[in-house]
Amino acid sequence: MSKRCILTITASFVLTLFVYGSPVFAETTDEGVIYQSSEIKDVEKLFERAKHNISDIPKQELPQMVEQKGILKGDKTSKEINSQSTTQLLKKEIKPNDAQIQSFATTSFNIVTGKDLDVTSRSGRKYGEDFDSSYGVRAYSTLYYDEVTDSNGKVHYDLTRVSGGWDVNDPTFNLSNQSVNYGAEGWSSYANGYVRDQNSTRYLSGFSYTYYTPSSWYPITFDTSWYIFGMNSYTDISKSGDTWELHLQNQY
Repeated sequence: MSKRCILTITASFVLTLFVYGSPVFAETTDEGVIYQSSEIKDVEKLFERAKHNISDIPKQELPQMVEQKGILKGDKTSKEINSQSTTQLLKKEIKPNDAQIQSFATTSFNIVTGKDLDVTSRSGRKYGEDFDSSYGVRAYSTLYYDEVTDSNGKVHYDLTRVSGGWDVNDPTFNLSNQSVNYGAEGWSSYANGYVRDQNSTRYLSGFSYTYYTPSSWYPITFDTSWYIFGMNSYTDISKSGDTWELHLQNQY
């Protein structure tokens, strides 16, 4: 049975700390949508939330193994660069047989400055890290996913969509070879076993993207020894004749 036969979710964002949109509340019933609000689509507003560690859900209440990071590879070495993220609650819903669904989005940001490039260049000079608006390149990505708890208390996670892009804030930085891969593989009670081959790689000609997962993909659990869930984006950065690879990892 495909996951879309199990559940259908339309994601939208909710704010609880800073109100950028007006929440839309549904009347509480035994079944159906019990909470929903407007989506924040403005990247700058999401960036401000990430910089100030604003999330609708405390990080300790999110799934374990949350990992957002950036890796910048130069011709001599590589380094992990500063990352910030914000998680937003999308919707709460009760399905038949008391199945509960919470929909989330986790948006992660990396910024790259000229100082970051120097650290991984031939010069090897060291600088401190700042997460502010004076970046050369900014990478961002959003995971849309549903937390599904069935009547037996079993929790699965359903990857529904990925989106993101890159902003160039300094004309001396040039981008090329953008690509994205995403997937959700692991144990699924709905498939009665491990599911594999739920992944995709896309090569981009532009600086933004949105991809929905196929309806045939199953939700998976995070309580086994092996699973893959999330996305990675890549771009090459060229400046002054040298090239670096920026890898933004947004996954569990």
